[in-house]
Amino acid sequence: MDAARNVDPTPVVHEFVVHLKPPETTFVDPPPHVTCGPQARFKVACSHSQCVYEYKLDGHAWKWAMGEGVMWRGVLELKLSELSQGKHHLQVTAAPAQPPVAVPAALSLS
Repeated sequence: MDAARNVDPTPVVHEFVVHLKPPETTFVDPPPHVTCGPQARFKVACSHSQCVYEYKLDGHAWKWAMGEGVMWRGVLELKLSELSQGKHHLQVTAAPAQPPVAVPAALSLS
């Protein structure tokens, strides 16, 4: 509304989603338990519409999965290469890509 009390006939609208629970991470299409080469591919999904992923292999530090994987429709295809012979342990976790904003922006015009 302006000083003459004219009301904007097209107010601005912004829709958003608030996630109160952290996303659940699941393996969609894991490789067989035994592979015949030094590489493996995993497909991982989360319960939220958009997530970012981290992974930990064999107890090493967590790494962001963006450089090692390809994201397609919310599913991450994680490609691991140069794996040594033997048993490996992979952990993947997801976080919301855009956490909700706690305080809304406000603007007063006169």
